[in-house]
Amino acid sequence: MIPTYLIHYTPLKERLVHMQDVLFKLDLISNTCVIHCFDAPDLSIDLQNSLELWSSRIPSIAPILLANVLCPTGVNYDTVLDYSSKLRDYPSWMSPRPLNNGEISVLLKHFTALSHVAHGTEPFGLILEDDIFLNSSSYSSLYSCLASLSEYNPDYLDLAGGAGLTVPGSPGDVLSPVNPSRTRTNAAYVVSASFAKKICNSFFPLCFPIDWHLQYIMSHNYPASSCFWASNNPLIHGSMHNLVKSWRD
Repeated sequence: MIPTYLIHYTPLKERLVHMQDVLFKLDLISNTCVIHCFDAPDLSIDLQNSLELWSSRIPSIAPILLANVLCPTGVNYDTVLDYSSKLRDYPSWMSPRPLNNGEISVLLKHFTALSHVAHGTEPFGLILEDDIFLNSSSYSSLYSCLASLSEYNPDYLDLAGGAGLTVPGSPGDVLSPVNPSRTRTNAAYVVSASFAKKICNSFFPLCFPIDWHLQYIMSHNYPASSCFWASNNPLIHGSMHNLVKSWRD
């Protein structure tokens, strides 16, 4: 059974109850560690990101971020990525800004989960945020993905999608390779122990929100990393589908 780490904001007790049901239905509850440290209200006000670092790092991931937004379903991603790489005037939503305590909290919780995977005895770990929902085929689809890990040996595998991002795959594919390596929303992903160690060694200083932060590490530090997305997402990111209110609202 794959070791599982649940990113949870302690005051949202109803989410933990919901996730306990999700984990039970996925037969993961007995092997799950709840990451409840680093809640936003408990963080030091001195913990902050550098706006200068944001400015210096954003060009490394700007083409991917722009392509993610500009590429509708059915349009060749590589074509849009090539177009995006030529742009030099970035939209305002990429402008440097301070991270809020909620974003810093999520970063530190993911770092904690990644550290557990890196120091564990299993080759892979599963990291879930506390707004995951199931579909009618979640159990079978998830275990098909997990059974494929030994064949594909990914560094990173996205399981819940999000942000409207899809990847083309052949009929019958369980996992689809993604090149260049890309994150989506980091709501549910498998990470190898070896890659989790690399991420942890590159995690600080904090710079971007978690999805951009991991994107930067993949793009800049480890561009040859092996990234896959589940062809048929076994899990649903509740916040992205308005099934639960996002903590950002």
